[in-house]
Amino acid sequence: MNYVFFDVECAQTDGRGGKVYSIGYIITDQQLKVVQKEKDILVNPNVECWDWYVAKNILAYSKKHLESMPCFDKCYNKIRNIFKKEGVVICGFSVKDDIRYLESECVRYGLPSLNLKCFDVKLLSEKLVGEKMGLEIAYMKWCNRLPANLHRSDIDALFTYEIARAICKKTKKHLHNYKQKIISFMYRVLKNKNLYKTKKEKQNEAGTVDLSIRGKYI
Repeated sequence: MNYVFFDVECAQTDGRGGKVYSIGYIITDQQLKVVQKEKDILVNPNVECWDWYVAKNILAYSKKHLESMPCFDKCYNKIRNIFKKEGVVICGFSVKDDIRYLESECVRYGLPSLNLKCFDVKLLSEKLVGEKMGLEIAYMKWCNRLPANLHRSDIDALFTYEIARAICKKTKKHLHNYKQKIISFMYRVLKNKNLYKTKKEKQNEAGTVDLSIRGKYI
């Protein structure tokens, strides 16, 4: 069994999803030894206008460089091959949003759902510490140092891995011992074409879209 720690960054986000521009990941074995160092899959987000805050404060790559990359549909098979490989457990930090972004892109490009089962390191950390915290605070708490280059997806994936490794070291447990923190996310789309329409436009048409993410402990 291998773990894939991942993170997603978007050019735009809203309540329905996001326009992905990078997917970072790092692969480890069951003992959390790295078998593939952190990498970024860069994606052309195919947007007319970038979110101003992302463009000004978060981008680790130039917009010109990202817009020269393949769109999500051209990267889909590579993403699926990494995330859906047999024996792989997907891990993230606050995975609900990242799953929503990936699935909204699947809908946008008419691709099959990834239907991922994910281990949320954020929930595990909060359960053990007893308080809510973002990636930066969790990293300082468990790794005892300040994180650098936040919001670059391969680096955030690396930080998530390092938090998980620190938790396992301090609690003297393997990650697979925390089975109650594996969350199964299912995206259910009743009518894909409505996804990027306004609320008023959808009210005027037959058919609805259910983009809620349902999580459960398994």
